[in-house]
Amino acid sequence: MFTSTSSAAAPDALADDLVLETARVVRSDRGLRVNGYLVRSAEDADRAFGCWYSLLTDPAGNLRRLTVRADAAIGERSLSMTKAPGTPWVLDRADGRQQQPDLGDDTDVVLAGSLLALSLPAQRLALHHSEVGASTSVEVAVVDVPDLTLSTERVAYRTVSKSADGTVEVAVTSGNGESLLTIDRNGVIGQTPVPATR
Repeated sequence: MFTSTSSAAAPDALADDLVLETARVVRSDRGLRVNGYLVRSAEDADRAFGCWYSLLTDPAGNLRRLTVRADAAIGERSLSMTKAPGTPWVLDRADGRQQQPDLGDDTDVVLAGSLLALSLPAQRLALHHSEVGASTSVEVAVVDVPDLTLSTERVAYRTVSKSADGTVEVAVTSGNGESLLTIDRNGVIGQTPVPATR
């Protein structure tokens, strides 16, 4: 199980908004399968939301499918993004619209507000095997919650520390700020050591 508490939620998040995330992570030789929930509480009901998501990666850590359902004052929305090897991403919405977003083969897809989803590229890049101070950046396509729009940005990952048991702390910097998370020697995300700020 993965749990986190943060203010990382959406572009309009305020400092006193609180986001809770919990997810069940299953790891096998076929990759990762994750089912999770995001809940944002806010004094302004228009900013509060609930979100369910499911994602699947291949053994190399590449995201192959992301399904999201969000419920907020703007209404209920859902989307599904899939990518088969050698084919472009395909985005399906609940109203039947289908798109092929202009994303490169090496573009990662993450869910805004989900520290677990945001850390998946760090696993794919094997930062849990990197030395302290090692850093890299990748382009990610961000699915914003709760409107489920798609945008792209650069996200940087930097190895901050490494313990004797192989656990590393990785600083993740995006357009909304920095979060600190832990990844064990098997590349599995642990609890964030401190409440995240973005």
